[in-house]
Amino acid sequence: MAKHKFQQSKSAAAAQAPATSKPTATVVVAAPVVNVAPPTGAPKTVEEVAGFTAAQLIVVYGNKSNAIRGMAALGMKPGPISKTLGIIYQHARNVLKRPLKKAVAEVQATTATPGTTAEGANKAAA
Repeated sequence: MAKHKFQQSKSAAAAQAPATSKPTATVVVAAPVVNVAPPTGAPKTVEEVAGFTAAQLIVVYGNKSNAIRGMAALGMKPGPISKTLGIIYQHARNVLKRPLKKAVAEVQATTATPGTTAEGANKAAA
């Protein structure tokens, strides 16, 4: 079966390469460093959020998810949160709808009593 014209074997590609070609150096240009000075504290009202950049909000709260939760605690809805942080609406909505794993584990640990799980019921019956 004949190969497609773009699927040449390595030996055919090597035969077509010029004999005097030298390897070229790849120049890597670093992205400019943006100086993000963290603000003194987290915003206390929705109006104060407008004074912060997305990068500053992420620095204040620690990560995007915490920034989303913090802004929602101020009363902001997912749409304005996503526009402020420069993320898609669905990310903000998913963060607000999904419970924190740590919080779920703490609730389960504090509310678990012997006999409520199958394992505990077996121990209580014995």
